Amino acid sequence: MTATRTRARADYHRLKAATRELVTVAGGLERAASQTRVAKTKLQAAGSPHDEHATVFLSVDVIADLEAATGEPCVTRELAHLAGFELFRLPRVDADEKWVGLLGEVSKEAGEIIGKLAEALRDDGVVTAGEVKALDLIGQTDDALRGLVRLREALVATAADASERGNR
Repeated sequence: MTATRTRARADYHRLKAATRELVTVAGGLERAASQTRVAKTKLQAAGSPHDEHATVFLSVDVIADLEAATGEPCVTRELAHLAGFELFRLPRVDADEKWVGLLGEVSKEAGEIIGKLAEALRDDGVVTAGEVKALDLIGQTDDALRGLVRLREALVATAADASERGNR
């Protein structure tokens, strides 16, 4: 019996490509195999785009081992993308982060993306693919998101620091 797949074939090929990238970042098949519980033949099959290996994928624990060893979430990033999310590394932030600096960063980045979007909308009220590329709207949005993530992590660090001291 063949199981019904819920995603397009191209999605599974992207997962296999992410697996190959992870193995490469880990130092190749032999080195990657030494960093987790599966043999290099399994790693090779999991990354293979060929039909005979179409249903062979890595288990989540193996992905976790390799991504921890490399510091690169190759497969996790692709899974997030397939689920409609973007993956950002959370910055390490001290609880004493300068709040004015963080607020300034968030305000600046958000202001820049709003200004660029207004520029794109000014002529015809529509944001086109050409404007997205020419004005680097995705990059500008990513910059704004990184600033918000840094602000969030500073808030989390402050809350954790306060709870360790028994403060509110």
